[in-house]
Amino acid sequence: MITNPLELATQRELTRVFIEQDFEWLTLTPRVQVKTATGGYVFQGQPSRAPQMFKIIENMSVARTSLRVPAGTQRKEEFTLLGKWDSLIAVNDIFTFRGTQWEVVDQVWDNGYERRAQAIQYGH
Repeated sequence: MITNPLELATQRELTRVFIEQDFEWLTLTPRVQVKTATGGYVFQGQPSRAPQMFKIIENMSVARTSLRVPAGTQRKEEFTLLGKWDSLIAVNDIFTFRGTQWEVVDQVWDNGYERRAQAIQYGH
């Protein structure tokens, strides 16, 4: 974590400018796990957060992850969401991007000047 206030402010400003050059407005919907009567769990949607500005960063690998399923092959797409330091995002959040649903599956540690998370989408 950056402890110098001037350096932290500079990194936050650089991140803001970087995001604003090529961003998407995304509305994230938090979800919580709820136990069912049969002992399993389901996700229950919570009220959506206000739209936030994120940069979509494609993963560097061009390799595709394909899963064999009974009806054929299921593709899995991944990318990194980059938000400003005060963005609200959590694992299990869902959102729509380019007409399909995505899920936040991991967050990168908080460095104080940006918020990063991994998102995936199955199928399509």
